[in-house]
Amino acid sequence: MNTKKAWFFGVLAAIMILLPAIGIAESWASFVQTVNSATKKAKGEVVVTAPDTIKRNEKGDDELIVPKGVQLIIEGGSFEVMLLGGGDITLRGVTVQNPEGNRAILIWSDGKKAVDLALTIEEDTVIAAENGTAIQWAYDYSKSPDIKIFIDNRGTITASMEIPKIGFKSRGIEIVHRITRSKKADITVRNSGTISGGIGIEVGIDNQGLSTANVINEGTINATAGGIAVSVQSVNQKSSASVENAATGNVTAIAEDSYGISLGVLSELFKKKVALSGQVVNEGTAIGGKAGITMGSAYFPTMPIKLAGSGIARCTETADENARDINIDFYMTGKDKAPDQAAFEQSIVQWLDENNSIDGLPEGTRVRVQLAVSSSEEAGPLVVEKTR
Repeated sequence: MNTKKAWFFGVLAAIMILLPAIGIAESWASFVQTVNSATKKAKGEVVVTAPDTIKRNEKGDDELIVPKGVQLIIEGGSFEVMLLGGGDITLRGVTVQNPEGNRAILIWSDGKKAVDLALTIEEDTVIAAENGTAIQWAYDYSKSPDIKIFIDNRGTITASMEIPKIGFKSRGIEIVHRITRSKKADITVRNSGTISGGIGIEVGIDNQGLSTANVINEGTINATAGGIAVSVQSVNQKSSASVENAATGNVTAIAEDSYGISLGVLSELFKKKVALSGQVVNEGTAIGGKAGITMGSAYFPTMPIKLAGSGIARCTETADENARDINIDFYMTGKDKAPDQAAFEQSIVQWLDENNSIDGLPEGTRVRVQLAVSSSEEAGPLVVEKTR
């Protein structure tokens, strides 16, 4: 063997030895192919170990769809982005961090297929988008399909805490399904880990079909503008929205006009007949710059929302750490005749009694209920403030 050949094979051998230490980079498209091969005709649990680095394709990637009957576990790996289209997926020891700080995990559909996704993020997994939203459902206004999304976070989700301009807030988890005609939208987010962002968790549905939005928090949420925001607008009478902050749940938002927990329900077509319901159960801690809890509905005098729980809900600047401050906002369109202060107070006291919203809360809880009318002729909002 001559000197040149000896040198060449020597370098080649050195490279082969170093490869495991250097780590192998793979494209997202290639990783999807690996998963598809592993899950094809499979049943039950399938474990796929990811390579050290999985890079995104700047020109776009295909979504990962796990077949029914398969529970996919992705172990290890550092991903620049994940594009998920459905299935039962668990992330174990995974890092997802978009180098551009944009969405780290994107849930996507072409509008032709219904989305059924169960995503579990285990304790040793980190999802980060330092300048954007970490996990997001992407939709097409004209083609949005039926969706069923369940996210169970036990790990760490980090989004930008900054709000660079009005109307723009980065979310830890953002599942928003709006202006659609899908028959069903069912969204549940459970957090027992840690989430941070401009808004921690936002779930919003504006849909003609049956719509349910639920957030259960058993962990920690640190936010700027809002900890948890849930809203539903639907003409389906069985639609609902709920937030449950468990005894272990700690939600904090620090901006001056922020809220710990926000819930809203609306259905314009059923203004005289309540078409949906909402509920906040707070057994943990909810703190915001403006209020611990804020709730909103367009119905008066029948409000389809309930409030329960013995947890702490207070303003950020309240000196008493055990203080409880709850804001409930109702509004009416200019087409409806607004009540006077006396009639408003009578209706609100009755509503609070019927929903056990006062009796079920700890002593010292301050509940401020406000009714705003969207008419320039009205002098201002009506306010009723009660203390337990």
